[in-house]
Amino acid sequence: MTQLLASISNTEEARIALQTPVGILDIKDPTQGALGALDTNTIAEIVQLTAGTCPTSATTGDLPADPKLVLQKAQATAELGVNYIKIGMFGEAWLLQCLPALKTIATHTNLVGVLFADYFADLSGPCYLLKSVGFCGAMVDTADKKNGSVRTMKSDDELVEFVQTAHANKLLCGIAGSLKYEDIMPLTMMKPDYLGFRTALCENRLRQGKLSAIRIQKIAKTIARAIEQ
Repeated sequence: MTQLLASISNTEEARIALQTPVGILDIKDPTQGALGALDTNTIAEIVQLTAGTCPTSATTGDLPADPKLVLQKAQATAELGVNYIKIGMFGEAWLLQCLPALKTIATHTNLVGVLFADYFADLSGPCYLLKSVGFCGAMVDTADKKNGSVRTMKSDDELVEFVQTAHANKLLCGIAGSLKYEDIMPLTMMKPDYLGFRTALCENRLRQGKLSAIRIQKIAKTIARAIEQ
């Protein structure tokens, strides 16, 4: 069943999101790039606020292909008590260079590889690599929000293949990337585990703006209706 992954950037937004059925509360800083990382104190506060009532994920930042740095950030994030750690992967070279280092913690940490549609011609092949080193999930997202949504970069057939390959490898699967209300029905039909939203949840559809209680409730209800059909 497809659930909502809602990106929030502070405790106030976390409180708003927790009033709505959310599958994962995704903690990140939208002012610092596609997967900007919040400071550790804020992440810890949000985790404490949820009190285990909702799974949490946190991003490690838009990192260069530096295996030691990527591993360090993943380990530090894991220590904050989040359920999932999202690691942005900027192309095949990045993936091949950094994955071996992450294998050391993948066996006991829930790592999710975020494959940026801007950087990967093929979204399915990397799923096999993520599974081989012990990742628990894969998401597709967009790195440059100015280039439009994930559905402008990838065809629905490509996204279906990604979802099917991820599930065949027993990976949690999510689709994000400037999604809109009208994307919910066709994407839900693909049966990903999560649809990720940030911009559409914010007042005036400003990614770096304030989370809107009305918008998040509308999207959650739209996903629920789509599942029923």
